Amino acid sequence: MEGEGVSLLGCRGARCTFCGRAEGAWQHDLDSALKHFRTSDGKGAVWGGGHPVCQSCETLYQRGDYAALARLQADGVDASVEDELIALAAFCQADLGARPLAEPSFPIGFEPLETFTGAEWVYDVWPADHRLSLPETRSPQLEQDPQARILLLRSPWPGLDLPQALNVLWSWAERDRVRDTELIRSRVAEALTWPAAKAAHWWEERGAN
Repeated sequence: MEGEGVSLLGCRGARCTFCGRAEGAWQHDLDSALKHFRTSDGKGAVWGGGHPVCQSCETLYQRGDYAALARLQADGVDASVEDELIALAAFCQADLGARPLAEPSFPIGFEPLETFTGAEWVYDVWPADHRLSLPETRSPQLEQDPQARILLLRSPWPGLDLPQALNVLWSWAERDRVRDTELIRSRVAEALTWPAAKAAHWWEERGAN
């Protein structure tokens, strides 16, 4: 099931401009006429047009704790706190205000596979009617691979959500502590053919414990 109609643009996923670690929750767009500045040694510099900021750094920014923000940014880019304070002054002058970044909006019931497991092969054995692939539009994922796609799954069994369904699969596939990847893969594919009643029974007996 391939999809092209769900956009993640303007959604969370990019790293915070200031700390460089947390996911952005707010977007700050800057006035293009005011985002140029000079560092302490006289070199010209310029901010980009839009910047995601995490909730923690947004709190610091809104209360004017620019020294804390400058230290965070200096640590992330190995620069001087002095230069980061200069950059922050330009940022404040050019700032057009904060707007909240929305959570990515997926079709009802679908969630990113990467949220639950790094085993991307699960997507290949998942029932076709319950999987969806979309062009990736988040950063930094898109920066790493411009052709990247985001893999979405939904539970194939009514009454079990996706985390519960995956728990059923892993608890079945690894029931005897097997570590052979190909065997685990074949067992997962087998379990995905189960009727809903059998999956629910396994969840109640093993997956929920």
